[in-house]
Amino acid sequence: MRQNVVRVVNGKVQLLLLPTSTPVHIFGADAVSAIVQGDTVVVQCKDGRTQIWKINPSGTSVSGPIRSIR
Repeated sequence: MRQNVVRVVNGKVQLLLLPTSTPVHIFGADAVSAIVQGDTVVVQCKDGRTQIWKINPSGTSVSGPIRSIR
């Protein structure tokens, strides 16, 4: 079973597939925080927006943002 985690580095979100710590996908811009919730990644941006990205079934990339909330 795959397990994804995310981290934010220099405003970009890095999607990691455990047990490695190597990013498998880098996305977004101006991110300040991100968290995996089920099969989505919720990203808080510097301007206050919240973006929701969909993790693809492979667990190695994302699509979106599928939703952006101000």
